[in-house]
Amino acid sequence: MTYRPFRLINLKIIGFCLILIIFAIFGYSRIYNFSLGPRIYIDYPKDKEIVDDSLIEITGRVERIARMSLNNRKIYANQDNEFSELLLLKPGYNILRMRAIDAFGRKIEERLVIFYKEDSQKLQPRPTIKDLEEVKGGLDIEENTKKIENDDEN
Repeated sequence: MTYRPFRLINLKIIGFCLILIIFAIFGYSRIYNFSLGPRIYIDYPKDKEIVDDSLIEITGRVERIARMSLNNRKIYANQDNEFSELLLLKPGYNILRMRAIDAFGRKIEERLVIFYKEDSQKLQPRPTIKDLEEVKGGLDIEENTKKIENDDEN
């Protein structure tokens, strides 16, 4: 019968327990991330925001996603999980629906209501031929056509 010192057995048990604890912590962190599912954080615009420009840039970031869409149109995030997408708004209320799906098929959806208020100064009527005649003192279509043809030849 060989005698093993008590210390050596204790060091092996302590080392084994430490390795087991490290693996448990690592496994828990991986499972915790998977259990959270996808997340969407929209930075701009905020919900129920009033904007005065019809073309806005939707910006934000996502976590743990496989694919995402904005109003049923596929969009992509960069390497930092940030996204930026231009969107043309119609006058009045606009509902934006952002969806994301993770690798396990779990879905999340964020909805925003944006109100686009048209600027009355931007809404000026298009000039008519009569308006152009008043400004230029007459509109000679034949003369302008000849100028265009001469420019094309040169």
